Amino acid sequence: TTTPNPKLETLVAALANLAQKLNIPIDERPYKPHVTLVKKATSLTPLNFEPIRWHSNSICLVESSRSSNGIEYRVVAEWGEQT
Repeated sequence: TTTPNPKLETLVAALANLAQKLNIPIDERPYKPHVTLVKKATSLTPLNFEPIRWHSNSICLVESSRSSNGIEYRVVAEWGEQT
């Protein structure tokens, strides 16, 4: 595990504070940056690989919704450098 960037932690705290002021429910678990590779997996296959370091120059707000085609994701807004 790695320690999150302090700027990211500040952003997460500010967003949580704003959501609370707007009475928007948020996940009470501590924030942990992650990437979901599989959901509802039925078995676990051990993998041995080197950590992947990703760098980004933007962030986005993504809305997920369930449809007849499964889960769909829509970028609501993006901040930073767009490519």
